[in-house]
Amino acid sequence: MRLLALISLLVVSLSANELFIAGGAGYKRPITEIVDEFQKSSGVKVNAMFGNMQQVAEQIKQSDKFSIFFGDEEFIKKLGI
Repeated sequence: MRLLALISLLVVSLSANELFIAGGAGYKRPITEIVDEFQKSSGVKVNAMFGNMQQVAEQIKQSDKFSIFFGDEEFIKKLGI
């Protein structure tokens, strides 16, 4: 999970000075650790939002800022994001 998340952040950061990511509340600790390391090494600011997956998904649908959404793959597929 950590490696995949880190790779995702690196790929997206190639064209951004600031990233917006979101995830379910259960993913907060591992993602925060990855984000902290990523920000230190890249200098790219990461804005992370965590919460109930359904609520987070609704916010993502209403915004064009989010680059990455971390969560259960099957749930995300059902949301159509």
